[in-house]
Amino acid sequence: MSTSTSSREDAIPPNVRYVHVSTKNLDTCTPPETCHLISQSGIAKAKLSWPDLILKSFFGGIFISLGSLFNLAIAGGAPGLRASNPALATMLSALTFPIGFVLTVFTNTELVTSNMAVVMYSTLQHKTCWYDLGKNWVVSYVFNLAGCLFFAGVLAWWTGTLESDAQTEYAVVQAEKRVNVKWVYNFTRGVGCNWLVGLAVYMAMSGKDMLSKIVGIWLPIWTL
Repeated sequence: MSTSTSSREDAIPPNVRYVHVSTKNLDTCTPPETCHLISQSGIAKAKLSWPDLILKSFFGGIFISLGSLFNLAIAGGAPGLRASNPALATMLSALTFPIGFVLTVFTNTELVTSNMAVVMYSTLQHKTCWYDLGKNWVVSYVFNLAGCLFFAGVLAWWTGTLESDAQTEYAVVQAEKRVNVKWVYNFTRGVGCNWLVGLAVYMAMSGKDMLSKIVGIWLPIWTL
């Protein structure tokens, strides 16, 4: 015997039909509070002096490289695991990469990928100007790159950190994968990756304690 949709809905108790989950007791910022913190962070970044911005960007490049080096050391040092269980090897290597982003956040250094979300938001809110945005993006990009090159040349290559043939070969293969691809594919992947970086910034800002911030950073960056 068929029952109409309306009669089925009437049979559902009101307290079951609509469930409201309150977040007021959670130790986290609300979305409006988080957006306000992001805007204030953008203002603070815009007020950085040239020397501060340059130095923070240089160290931001170094810290993000630490996560990448750890990733290469773990994945490159386990060729057997990559051959027998590539999915597990990929998951474990990806698990190490967020370390670099955690370091940049907790040391308050500059990273162009996160600045693209933070300073853009404060600019769209008319709290900072387009000159501030351009200055921050260009300087952080250039000196992030300088920090990465310094780390790769001095702290990784010159010191022989990736000393095994397997690790070196893995690093070369990963580099070739990123350059031997169509520009439009790299661009699209970059947009998607930076979307997740912006989400990591948002989640880090919403946390009120260190552990919450680390978890908020880790989950989106892990999926990169």
